Amino acid sequence: MVKNNSDGWLWTYNSANWDDKAIKLKPGEAFTITKELTVSGSKMYQIISGLYITASTKYVEISK
Repeated sequence: MVKNNSDGWLWTYNSANWDDKAIKLKPGEAFTITKELTVSGSKMYQIISGLYITASTKYVEISK
């Protein structure tokens, strides 16, 4: 789930590339993680839609 944060909404990415921005997710929005990877030293999740998001705990909260 996207956490409330000072930056507001959270960017998603079309590919495992921090420069390939797609759409923003709003705080409270939930998603399903399908894969975890490391991109340029930072963790990223691929979500069920095929998009990618940061894995930073500042922005996302994992619930099981």
